[in-house]
Amino acid sequence: PMALSVEVFAAVCAVSVLHALWNFAARKCHGNIAVAWLALLLGTLPLVPFLPLTLDPSALSLPAVLLVLGAGIGHGGYMISLNCAYEKGDMSLVYPVARGSGVALTSIVVHFGLHEGTSLLGWIGIWCIVLGVVLVSFQCGAIA
Repeated sequence: PMALSVEVFAAVCAVSVLHALWNFAARKCHGNIAVAWLALLLGTLPLVPFLPLTLDPSALSLPAVLLVLGAGIGHGGYMISLNCAYEKGDMSLVYPVARGSGVALTSIVVHFGLHEGTSLLGWIGIWCIVLGVVLVSFQCGAIA
């Protein structure tokens, strides 16, 4: 596995804080899907002028376009589901389950789908996250 540079680690930590703040704001709006869509739109629009600088027309094959469309649809479904969960559940339960499940599932898909190696220590960490999600899910009888 590749080593994680200090710069990349710092960037990931900064993005994690911003992500947590976004989820806090989404919860404060009681899972209002209109607020979520507006936030996504406002977050995306400033990037549009940079599209010509980063887009490689030769990379726009049909499978790539279908993959991007599928990812967009999947992300839209994720946003709707997460906002519904925030509307109905406590953030202290919804956030750790959503974040922890994503970490575990992504690690498993990357390992088996992309054949990227995960060390024994990495797998121990992933299973600790899975155990944490399960334990948080059982708090206060969240799962009956």
